[in-house]
Amino acid sequence: KNVYAAGDCSETLDYISGKNVYRPLGSVALESGGIAGENLAGRKTPHPGNLRIQSDRVFGVKVASIGLTLAEAARLGLEASYLKLKPPKEVLKETVEMRVIVGKKDNRILGFQALGGDLSTRFSELALKAIREGRTLGWLEAKGFKTFE
Repeated sequence: KNVYAAGDCSETLDYISGKNVYRPLGSVALESGGIAGENLAGRKTPHPGNLRIQSDRVFGVKVASIGLTLAEAARLGLEASYLKLKPPKEVLKETVEMRVIVGKKDNRILGFQALGGDLSTRFSELALKAIREGRTLGWLEAKGFKTFE
């Protein structure tokens, strides 16, 4: 009681599965540290769990991964599969390789990975919103995305 830990020295609650996970990432430390600080200061702030949010530029190519990977979903006991995504034609100005991780039971979006140009960031932000809101694959399809294996 009255012990607060955040960052690389602690486990965190996974937003999707609700299970404890170890994620030594800056995005997780920032969010968890803020929540721990608010609670330490006396403001009761619930912790809904963290999502893995990673992005970088490697040799000029943007790489992003949001939420769960297929392997991480399996480790957390979630039945999942992945599909490749094509963006809506009206925004197809550059090559972007994308895939979405979905729950097998309900098609809920669990994760997303992208590789390409600046659109990778835009699509990653959309995927983050979809995961946080518990959206399904149909939500992306309604926005013009096409799926294929």
